[in-house]
Amino acid sequence: MNIVISGGSGLIGRQLTKALTGLGHHVTILTRSPEKYQGSELVSYAHWSPSSLSVDKHAIAESDVVINLAGATVAQRWTEKTKKAILDSRVNSTRTLVEAMKDGKQRVFLSASAIGLYPFGDDNFKEDHAPGSGFLSDVVRDWETEAMKAAQDGHRTALIRIGVVLAKDGGALERLVPIFKLGLGSAVGDGKQWQSWIHIDDLVNIFLFALENNLSGAYNAVAPNPVTNEEMSRQLAKALGKPFWAPNVPGFVLKMIFGDMSEVILGSQKVSAEKLEDSGFNFSFPDIDQALDNLF
Repeated sequence: MNIVISGGSGLIGRQLTKALTGLGHHVTILTRSPEKYQGSELVSYAHWSPSSLSVDKHAIAESDVVINLAGATVAQRWTEKTKKAILDSRVNSTRTLVEAMKDGKQRVFLSASAIGLYPFGDDNFKEDHAPGSGFLSDVVRDWETEAMKAAQDGHRTALIRIGVVLAKDGGALERLVPIFKLGLGSAVGDGKQWQSWIHIDDLVNIFLFALENNLSGAYNAVAPNPVTNEEMSRQLAKALGKPFWAPNVPGFVLKMIFGDMSEVILGSQKVSAEKLEDSGFNFSFPDIDQALDNLF
């Protein structure tokens, strides 16, 4: 198939492109500067500018599948400027793709989303749970609203609500691993907050599974066994062969560094993978110790 990916140069996009081309699919990666990249037999590059709602219409016209992974990182200090960038990058990129697909051809549209939609709490949140309140929930709600317009246009549309991504070369562990390698790793806040995580390999396979198995609607892309922040931190130290003794990082310190974004780190979210499992997906890394040992 011909598959277009936005956000193809990011952590998930790189791994997903590798998996798709390994299966023989042709991938076109959307970028603001396609001239900077060297294409290959199975990978090409096309221009887009979501800030101006423009995209290479030929690339979209030739596509059978469009995968939307674009969006400014949430892991930064939230100011009014960065909040606007986080929201606009998601809404505008999705709107650009959905509008470009209004050409009468039926496609598959897989759009990244986030478990940030849900409220904080210790419930086992399922896909039909009502959204939470606050900035991140509002962002995800608006993001998904734009994506589901593709379904209204007749495209099979799946929303992949991604949890904390565990990967060796990026994601949530990128800033943590150097600290833990120094033997200074610790939990944050009281350490009791639930974290719903996913190994990068399982996440890539979820996108492939959604593509190949006619999934539509929302699916939580999280491992079936969430853990507390303290347990994740303890298992990371163990995987790196380092001690786990340092006192917890107080919540007020995180608030000083990250501002309102600290609520994402300190907030508890226990999210269910039941719907995905019931659809037939099998996790390669359902447990945190297994996942971290694989990475390190």
